[in-house]
Amino acid sequence: GKRPYPRCIYIRSRAGMALEAVLARLEGVAGRLEACEKRISSGTSGVTASVTETSSAVSPPDQVGAPCVFVAEYDALLTGVLSPFVSSGESIGKEVKAATDILKKAFEAEKPVIEAFVSCKKPAAPTELQALVQPIADQIKASDELLKGRRGDAFNHQKAISECVRALSWVVYTGPESGMSLPSPHVSEAWQSAEFYTNKILREFKGVDDRHVTWVKALKELCAQLQAYVKKHHATGPAWNPKGIDLKEYLAGGGGAPSSSKPMPPAGGPPPPPPPMPAGGPGALIKEGGNAAPSGGGMNALLADLNKGSGATAGLRKVTDDMKAKNRTDRTGAVKASDVKSTSSSATTSVATKTMPPKLELQQGRKWIIEHQVGNRDIVIEDTKPVMTLYAYACKNCVIQVRGKVNNITLDKCTKTALVFTDLVAACEMVNCTSVEVQCTGSAPTIAIDNTSGCKLFLSKECLKAAITTAKSSEINVAVPSQTDPEDMVEHPIPEQFISTYKNGGFETVPVAHSAG
Repeated sequence: GKRPYPRCIYIRSRAGMALEAVLARLEGVAGRLEACEKRISSGTSGVTASVTETSSAVSPPDQVGAPCVFVAEYDALLTGVLSPFVSSGESIGKEVKAATDILKKAFEAEKPVIEAFVSCKKPAAPTELQALVQPIADQIKASDELLKGRRGDAFNHQKAISECVRALSWVVYTGPESGMSLPSPHVSEAWQSAEFYTNKILREFKGVDDRHVTWVKALKELCAQLQAYVKKHHATGPAWNPKGIDLKEYLAGGGGAPSSSKPMPPAGGPPPPPPPMPAGGPGALIKEGGNAAPSGGGMNALLADLNKGSGATAGLRKVTDDMKAKNRTDRTGAVKASDVKSTSSSATTSVATKTMPPKLELQQGRKWIIEHQVGNRDIVIEDTKPVMTLYAYACKNCVIQVRGKVNNITLDKCTKTALVFTDLVAACEMVNCTSVEVQCTGSAPTIAIDNTSGCKLFLSKECLKAAITTAKSSEINVAVPSQTDPEDMVEHPIPEQFISTYKNGGFETVPVAHSAG
């Protein structure tokens, strides 16, 4: 019968991938032949040119002769586009500079891996690569460490670096069984993930601070050049030398030529090298494959025991009555009062030790930070500008007054805290709060309430057009001026329960209406 259409698409896509791989290899061969032709036309004999070209492609980096082409081009990448990117990060701030340095170290750590491609043949097992690529894995782990804790002003920069540094893991591609895309698409996917955060940076700083825009452009150019490099020299995978030495021998010789070509060590020999890092451990780029059989015989041994029939339980001990749980006198379900008291006291002590120092400061001239304030009912922010933001975190029993117009206000994890503000450019947000009160005496376009239990809003006449969004929140009430008496406030509850019904090919959701009688 006729094949279904999706099957045709699948066959064509696989055939296209195979054709791309063949074309990539043919382009590499054509490039080498063109290089040989140039050497011949310059007066070098054909045999000498061929030998020189071959040796430059497969010889170790420290061997006498022409250097490998893709190693030299990677050096040009480091000095060409990486340096301007690093310089752009140094001029922004300490947090951005730290993230930029991580990507710089990761690029530098990849150079020894690329040099190993020239001297070594492809490892038999992917786990043999772990010792070689461990410095890259360390930088990936360092980029993840930057994201832990409270978000700072450079969070989008740090997140973009965390996504970009993963592009350098193309060196561990070993084939379709590795679960990765081909090197060039792998780099492209990493940049697409990072671009989500770089777009946020551009929206925030375009026309405000050109240093951030320059940093984003330099990062984009760096990733584009890396993808072009990988597509040119490693389109179907890392260009290992099929006539090279084993990777273990290369690493044992300090990353140089084979150990047989090095001078003999003095009598007694050097101390043995440290044991290799186990694959799949913390910070490892290469994970242990899931197909290894368990120790002790694995599934075959289990099936063999089951085939014994009743003899499979011959080696088990019999459980006597005194070994049964219901007959054990040393075990009881009762809980001693002393145990409860000691547990509660230890819990109280652990909570008391987590008290953080209060903070009230203006950072970089544009962001007010209010943190860990307890019982402070006189927090007044008067130095305000439309470009400023305010972030209040973990405040309890406080009153915060913001006089003047600011861009955005966020209450995060605050309890029994009141906020009074005049005008906003963007939005007022309440996140993870409990029993908070917010009053707007001017206007605000958006009020967002997320994962909050208990929030009372007081809106002025100018703020009645504000869009109020709620998610995972309860006990939300909004007080607005009465239409008959502006001095009187009328309270309106925000619905918490909804009912969804399927109609006309889709779901319709409306608040639940309760009626008595």
